[in-house]
Amino acid sequence: MRQRKLGDWWRAALMLWLIQVMLTPFLAVNALDHPWVLRGVGVAAVVLAAGWRRWPRWRVLWVLALVGASLGSWCALLPDMAKNNRNLWTLGRELAQAWQGFVTRGGVNVATLLAALLGLLFALALAVLGVRYAHPYLALLLVLWYLLMVHAINGNALVAESLQVMAIACLINAGSWRGGLGRGAVAALIAGVAVLGVAHGSSVLDTATVPVRNWVNASGLYDVLLAMTEDTPRTGYSDNDTTLGGPVYDDTTPVFTVATKTPLYLRVTVKTDYSGRGWQEGPLSRDQVQTLTLDNGTLTGIKDAKAAAYAASQAVTITAKTPVDYFGLPNGDVSITAVSPGSFNDLFYAADFARLFRGQSGGIKKLSLRVKPKKRDAAALRQVGDRATEGRTVQLPEKLPARIKQLATRVTADATNDYDRAVAIEQFLKTDPRFTYSKVDTPKTPKGRDYVDHFLFTSKVGYCDNFSSAMVVMLRTLGVPARWAKGFNQGTAMGNDTYAITNANAHSWPEVYFGPKYGWIDFEPTPGFGSSAATPLTLQTSASSSSASASASTQSSASGKSALQAASQSSATVQQTQEAEGHSLWRWALAVIAAALALLAWLLRRKLVARLAAVYLTPQNFPRRYRLLLYALGGVRRRPSGQNLVAYAAAIEARLSLDGAFATLTAAYEASVFGHHQALPLTAFRRVSHGLPWLSRRL
Repeated sequence: MRQRKLGDWWRAALMLWLIQVMLTPFLAVNALDHPWVLRGVGVAAVVLAAGWRRWPRWRVLWVLALVGASLGSWCALLPDMAKNNRNLWTLGRELAQAWQGFVTRGGVNVATLLAALLGLLFALALAVLGVRYAHPYLALLLVLWYLLMVHAINGNALVAESLQVMAIACLINAGSWRGGLGRGAVAALIAGVAVLGVAHGSSVLDTATVPVRNWVNASGLYDVLLAMTEDTPRTGYSDNDTTLGGPVYDDTTPVFTVATKTPLYLRVTVKTDYSGRGWQEGPLSRDQVQTLTLDNGTLTGIKDAKAAAYAASQAVTITAKTPVDYFGLPNGDVSITAVSPGSFNDLFYAADFARLFRGQSGGIKKLSLRVKPKKRDAAALRQVGDRATEGRTVQLPEKLPARIKQLATRVTADATNDYDRAVAIEQFLKTDPRFTYSKVDTPKTPKGRDYVDHFLFTSKVGYCDNFSSAMVVMLRTLGVPARWAKGFNQGTAMGNDTYAITNANAHSWPEVYFGPKYGWIDFEPTPGFGSSAATPLTLQTSASSSSASASASTQSSASGKSALQAASQSSATVQQTQEAEGHSLWRWALAVIAAALALLAWLLRRKLVARLAAVYLTPQNFPRRYRLLLYALGGVRRRPSGQNLVAYAAAIEARLSLDGAFATLTAAYEASVFGHHQALPLTAFRRVSHGLPWLSRRL
């Protein structure tokens, strides 16, 4: 009995340590005003759970004490409770509203409320599971899972926490005070390989799991979770680009539906002034010159080139799904044939910013267009000699780091004209394996650092804003006029030549100026988007296809393909890439599941051996099966070397209350050893097999 008491308190001490290990990253991720309260409730939960195990008949008292401590701590973690006259009833109602907002993707700010509650529940679960019910390995697995999640999502190294988890795993079995740390050593090995592998191989894990996190982001899971907080960076169009950087999460709110034979990017606006932190623009208003003209019932004037190469004309219908004051337009020769509701008088086009405004009076929701998408005529663009070097198209900050120009010069060393320089930088950003595309992993730009410089030389992780801004700035360092365009990619195909565009499809890309004859030509340096074909922004291809180094002659010959042929090839490539990413995701999932099952099988090995020993029991295999049962029972009580089987059976019966079943088996085993034949005690064998706890341990 004294040994059992010592084991109980030893396990309680380890669980208290484990809870504090879990709370360290939890408090780092969730900013709570009084973190000491959460650590204190961890101590109280362990003490109460230990008392519950020591005096189980008073379980009602212990449960009430745990609930009371939790509610009191929860209130203490919400410092504005008294100020706003919030009582428990109010908190419960807010929690119900938070849950409803979670389900419906509402925008209620309940981050602190939920973080406090989740932290309390996690600490209570570890205390009750590890102390009251004496399952410390399950508590250890929960903390291990949490550490892995924190690292995978937030990038915390968690080296110290990993070492502590290893130590706890080694010490769990030391509560028997009889040595034998083999079981704990195996658990420590498994935990150590997993957690330390995460801590010290973080860069490998980050790179390998980027497709998984991008897939989770695209699935809308982050959208659901982050809908409950305010000021969360979300995808979508915004006029404010003065400070770029940091993670963004997909918002799947519908913006447009587009009916078109060939999917197209929709450009909302362009910006030219780079500040080192983001992009700025001048005022956008109706004071600018209206460039649209009405010709035979059609609005024309959305065109920036005299003799650019254009694809075949096609009908495009854009329908706004939300009350925005802008429409995105394809880059090309665009004519507006009809609007609904309202009239042409409610439209205004600011040519300097390539932006079409819709007036508020008519509330135009639908545009009918005739579009000739602009193409890359590589041979013609290589012959353009004059640069429009004046104005804001080559503007750069005074303190731009010199190494950006050095990198641009090195990347374009073999190029002899602006078109090939643009293609070289485009392919460098798109295909260099050192760059990683991820919306959720992109870090914020540190204070005092240039946005593009930090991306190119430090983080090397970003999304469209990073890649497009980098290309524009790199080109400008070479004197090539370029600007930053933003809008939406082609969206998701819905069938019947219709595409749904949501805030998650917000996108940005660079445009390079090739004089008044050819105007602004689109490029796409972001991995996984665009094409090196003639119409780069009409198609979305896979990262693998775009990463193939295409020579100038290959690009030129590709321009002869029709848009429909290119779309067919691109769709097939996208499907192959999605399947490959899906297979990669499943491989990771299967590996994690296999590792978890292996660990679970090892933890339950004695119970599994006991269950299997009772299957197809015969008089011939009974002695061998009995010895397997002895191995399984070793997890409950180890048999000393000098103890006979009868005495050991009595000790096991006292521990497990088997109603004499194991004593019966022992007598039958000894009889069989000495050649005395008895009836096979099958019922007694099954009684012992089923009476062994799933997670047996020597207490």
